[in-house]
Amino acid sequence: LTRNQLGIPAQEKIRAVLMDRIHISNFSVRCIIGCNPEERLAPQTVGIRLTLEVDSITPAGTTDDLNLTVDYNSVTLAVRKYTEPSSFALIESLALGILRVVFGLENKVHRIRIRISKPDIPGYTPELDIWRSRSDIEHSK
Repeated sequence: LTRNQLGIPAQEKIRAVLMDRIHISNFSVRCIIGCNPEERLAPQTVGIRLTLEVDSITPAGTTDDLNLTVDYNSVTLAVRKYTEPSSFALIESLALGILRVVFGLENKVHRIRIRISKPDIPGYTPELDIWRSRSDIEHSK
């Protein structure tokens, strides 16, 4: 594979085939989020779903050693610590901040899928769904 086929480096393509995924679902936080003045008056519930792509979980599963895998409790605590005292106009800004937090905390994570929703909006639920690799975030600084 060449580096530029489909715009993805060859190493990431090969890694994607060998990746396992850890999903964190049913996770919510409260923060000030939104562009409209009424959205900025009080914290809103934000739903977050994370998919963390990691190298094989076999070593951790075989040895039952937390140090060989992602500590998802630490991930959720770090995301909550980052999000809850913060204020965002856009869910896109929140998503990029969460990506930086998780990549900064867990070097075992190579790619993250993040889905963020604002379930308290009357009549509809806006949701953002993105995949980013560690290199995407490092190059966007």
